[in-house]
Amino acid sequence: MLANGATLRDYRSSLLSLVEASPSPSSISPDITKPRSEAIIGTTRSPYAQPNPPVTGGPTAIVDITSPSSGSAFSNNMGLIVAGIVVAISLCALAILVVHRRRRHTAAKPPPPVDFSVYHPVQDDMHPRSNPSRAKKRRPPVPTTPDQVELDATMAKLDVVRIDHRELIRDRLLGSGAFGEVWLATYRGRLVAVKSALLGRHPQNRLSDVQHLVDEIGLMSVFRSPYVVGLVGASWKRVGDLTCVMEYMDQGDLRDKLDATSFDTFTWPDKAQCMLSIVEGLVYVHSFDIIHRDLKSRNVLLDSTHGTKLTDFGIAREDTQDTMTMGVGTYRWMAPELLQDSHYTVAADMYSFGVLVSELDTHCIPYSDQANARGKPLADTTIMAQVMRGTLAPTFSTKCPEWVRDLGLRCVAHDPANRPTAMQVSLLLRQQIKALSYPI
Repeated sequence: MLANGATLRDYRSSLLSLVEASPSPSSISPDITKPRSEAIIGTTRSPYAQPNPPVTGGPTAIVDITSPSSGSAFSNNMGLIVAGIVVAISLCALAILVVHRRRRHTAAKPPPPVDFSVYHPVQDDMHPRSNPSRAKKRRPPVPTTPDQVELDATMAKLDVVRIDHRELIRDRLLGSGAFGEVWLATYRGRLVAVKSALLGRHPQNRLSDVQHLVDEIGLMSVFRSPYVVGLVGASWKRVGDLTCVMEYMDQGDLRDKLDATSFDTFTWPDKAQCMLSIVEGLVYVHSFDIIHRDLKSRNVLLDSTHGTKLTDFGIAREDTQDTMTMGVGTYRWMAPELLQDSHYTVAADMYSFGVLVSELDTHCIPYSDQANARGKPLADTTIMAQVMRGTLAPTFSTKCPEWVRDLGLRCVAHDPANRPTAMQVSLLLRQQIKALSYPI
């Protein structure tokens, strides 16, 4: 106990000596260089205050406002807060950067191609709208060209005469040529002739072939004449399947008729009626300023009920200043101006009619009786050259009526201005038929 008491007295004595050794208030001046952590609260006195009474007992409390332990904790807390803020800002910046890059990548990436055949397939039994997987396998469309655009616009005009292809039942092939074929078919219980184009291999040629058939259908849709084969309609699943559906003529064409008959079985009264029907067809067509350009015996059809009619307007054109490419049509019936590829008018059809008159007389193909110096048939080039020069014309038999020969020769005059018109020939034929007491 004494030891403890001595120790306590020693501690108090030391503390009092420290207080007494402290500087007086008047000697205290602020030291801006001294850290605030060393300031002792309670030892600084105001110069205007009265002196404190002397300390008489107990130790004086000394308070250090910035003890080492409290300062270290505060510094650690502040560091954590700052670090957290920095991390949060960094994460936000990183997220913004990622989103921005994704948006730029999406904008730069082109959209996937759209297969329009899936959304707008052909609606028929081969391409139902409910089967998009099949539509995707369809070949891509032909690149759009000015000709394709024109064809599409023309095809749209055929909608008014379009018939359902599923109602056409084909029976047999009636005939075929270099550019097309004709089938016998049934449409709603009626016999019809179905004409289709034989498409070329080159895409541009296919477009041209289809365009010719489209033009023919469009032209026939305007005609309403008992002397022109009537149009029933147009049918197609795709553009390349386009067909022209026409009335069926049950006796075939005039060329077959001439081959199957003789002078005795196909007499002039019947031939005169046939000639009148042909020229009446020309009168009607020419009233539209349309030139047939391919009038020949194969393009004159016969029927037991409906008589004689013109057909095949595939290369018919409006009467303009246009010229014609060499080789279009059948040259043995073609006028010199057509062979020369020069300007032509409806008079070109009258030349072809004159050739037809000679064909009705002889029952033979034009110029088949012509031979060269060696007795061989004339070559095609020789015939064309002589027709263009005016040194060769169709011939007539000795049995041909004079008025028929005269009419034929007038029609095949080399100068188009010297040929009669279709109306003039129609009047002449009616007069001759009346004079011969042939029924009209």
